[in-house]
Amino acid sequence: MVLTLFSSIKPLHQLNSYALLYSFMPFLSCSLSLFFSAFNDKRLNFR
Repeated sequence: MVLTLFSSIKPLHQLNSYALLYSFMPFLSCSLSLFFSAFNDKRLNFR
């Protein structure tokens, strides 16, 4: 998936690649925060 993303970014201009990266940033941070919160809840419930 990452390779196809990079291959699709390569022909584009640098500005477009940065725009794509910044558009993905919020989604990645949101999913990461959700995953870590769920992981912490599970760890707390084990105790």
